Amino acid sequence: MAMEDYTGKFEFALWSEDYLRFINYMKAGICLFVNAGFKPRRFNENEYEFKVQSIQLLQEVKKTHTRQVALVTMPKFLTPEIVQFLSKNAAENPGKAELYVQLIDRDDNLSIRMHTVNKHIEMNDDLAHFLQKQPDIDVYIDTINK
Repeated sequence: MAMEDYTGKFEFALWSEDYLRFINYMKAGICLFVNAGFKPRRFNENEYEFKVQSIQLLQEVKKTHTRQVALVTMPKFLTPEIVQFLSKNAAENPGKAELYVQLIDRDDNLSIRMHTVNKHIEMNDDLAHFLQKQPDIDVYIDTINK
C-alpha cells in the first residue's frame, strides 16, 4: 500500500489478516487517519516491522478522538444565541466528549469554569463551523491518542 500527502510518500505491505481488515480503505483519493508504529517482528525480535493498528476515515476522527471541548470567553460575549446553539447541538449530538465553558472577568480578575455533568457531546461539523465564526470565544480541543 502506498500513502501520500503533501510532504511525501510512504509504502508498506499489509499481509493476511491486516490486508482483509483494511482492504476497504485501499482506494485512491480517500483521506485516512492511520494509527501505526514499529514493532518487533513476530519470529525475530531483533528486527522491526511497520504495523498498522487501525485505519479510519479522516472525517470520523473528530467524532472518535475528541475527549473535551473547552470554550473560554468573557460573560459579555456569551449571548443567548450562543447558549441556545450549544444546548441544541449537544441535545442533537450526544457523544463522549465533555463540554467546558470558562467565563473570565479580566476587570475583576475572576474566572469560573463550568462543564456538563451528565450530558456529553460528539464533535460535529455544525459545532466546528459555528465556533470558527465566534471571534470572541477561544476554543481548545483535547484529543484522545488511540
